[in-house]
Amino acid sequence: MAGGVFFLNFWLIDALLLVGILAMKNSMVSLALLAGLLKSAFALGPGDEVSLSAITQAEFIQGEAPAAWQEGEVYVFECWATWCGPCLAAIPHVDALHDKYHSQGLRVIGMNVWEKKEEAKKKVEAFVAKKGEGMSYPVAYVSEGGAFVQDWLKPAGVRGIPHAFVVMDGKLQFSIHPSALTEERVEDLLAGGERARQVAESVQREAEQKDQLREQMRAFSQAARQGDAAKMRKALAKLEKMEVRSGRLAAMKLDLAVTEERWDDVLQLLKDSKGQRSVSSAAISLAVKIDEKDVDIPADLLAFIADQLAKSERSRVPALALEARVRWRMGEEEAAKNVAQRLAELENSLPAQPVEAFAASFLTGEPQTFRSFSRQLVEARKEEKSAQ
Repeated sequence: MAGGVFFLNFWLIDALLLVGILAMKNSMVSLALLAGLLKSAFALGPGDEVSLSAITQAEFIQGEAPAAWQEGEVYVFECWATWCGPCLAAIPHVDALHDKYHSQGLRVIGMNVWEKKEEAKKKVEAFVAKKGEGMSYPVAYVSEGGAFVQDWLKPAGVRGIPHAFVVMDGKLQFSIHPSALTEERVEDLLAGGERARQVAESVQREAEQKDQLREQMRAFSQAARQGDAAKMRKALAKLEKMEVRSGRLAAMKLDLAVTEERWDDVLQLLKDSKGQRSVSSAAISLAVKIDEKDVDIPADLLAFIADQLAKSERSRVPALALEARVRWRMGEEEAAKNVAQRLAELENSLPAQPVEAFAASFLTGEPQTFRSFSRQLVEARKEEKSAQ
């Protein structure tokens, strides 16, 4: 079996929870150069002049649009939606910035976008009214396909929210996640001059580093799919040198160790995982990867994996199915049968037939693979949905 992508299995586990099944150096680029690179990809980038026309065309729920750009003031157009959890989580921070710095020249305007439900404007009005002083800055509603979407979001290549545009003297300085707009950065922007320029450079540098991070993660992923340990190691080395760090580094190190079949290192990396949830998730992902891998795996590693699967409080269906598979591999056939039976008796919304068939396969002495089990769950769920 070719090397798999271990570190991507975490989101597969989360997907299982949602649908009830498991489907299978800081670059020294100048601000001017980086802005040029961004502009080559998008029509709206740092340094571009922006017009208030699209802002004034929006429907203001509270407050009003700026009549004109005022010299020295810092404008933050924070894009959000009522259905967006991260957007709602950022509102207290944005409101706190408004409350603290409004008198010093900070102008925060909430731009509600991408509300696609019926009576969206009324929903936004009710939301803002309920927030009260917790959302005290001006808020505008932008209809689907409105001028702000056409003139700002699309040209800037915005595909996700929350997203904040920071404007000074009629020019876009940078875009940023609103939670990353710290008080220190706001104070430097309000100070103007060199301090404001350094903030813009810092934000753009971070954006460039994140692009590099994504590039190396893609390289690692591709190499992992091909089982190319040398390329995996090369991408991982580059990632470890970056100032912007990936939260998946530990999982990627584990994936590399599995690809190279360094089983002692695999066991140690598992033990070094922080928190039971992290260890359990890693154990599930590793069990998926080795399920059909025809290699000799040390008994102490298999035992550790089985024990972690047994302790897992999350993703009980894959945890039990994989524990049964691992224990069978260890030669603990009766224990494996008992675990598979517990899975069949587990109360859940999964189709009964594939689960019962999986448990029964252990009684015949030919346990079904986890991949086959997952595929049958997928097909059964499709049939259920078609019958509804």
